[in-house]
Amino acid sequence: MEYLIEFILELVVEGGLEVTKSNKIPKPIRYIILGIIALLFIAVIGLIYLTAFLILKESIIGFILIFLLATFMLISAIIKFKKEYLKKINNK
Repeated sequence: MEYLIEFILELVVEGGLEVTKSNKIPKPIRYIILGIIALLFIAVIGLIYLTAFLILKESIIGFILIFLLATFMLISAIIKFKKEYLKKINNK
């Protein structure tokens, strides 16, 4: 079951990212797909932040570790998105 979910999510995310780079697909569809992928990443990072704040009552060290993990993921996602966006602009 784990492999099936991983395969489906990888197909959706990687396929979606490739579709957003294609000029053959109309812009509104590319923007919708990009928005869905961005919302997926925001939801996952948001759940990690929520987990960090829920664990705050029980363990400060756990809170700090999970909070740092979520912050690292957020910064990495922003850098990756910015790098891909600037690469696409420079190619034009």
